[in-house]
Amino acid sequence: MTTAAELQARIDAIEESYEFCLAYAAQGVAGEQAAKSSAQVRDFLQRLEGALEALADLFSAAVAERGDEAAAGIWSITTPSAGSFRGNP
Repeated sequence: MTTAAELQARIDAIEESYEFCLAYAAQGVAGEQAAKSSAQVRDFLQRLEGALEALADLFSAAVAERGDEAAAGIWSITTPSAGSFRGNP
């Protein structure tokens, strides 16, 4: 799988997990229904955790592979190493 494809797969997993959690919260389930749904919630949260792991490194690799100078510039000011630019120590 290419870096861009892996990045897209992770973004899709994050989006699906977010949408599921919103829908789950909107249902206001309680009691037995909540117990039945807890396994599904746990599954989505585990997928979300896996998708977020090392996401920044994957994004950096995708930008480097693409050779997109504009994206690299934006990425350089949003990474933790750019804290001094934002006035952070």
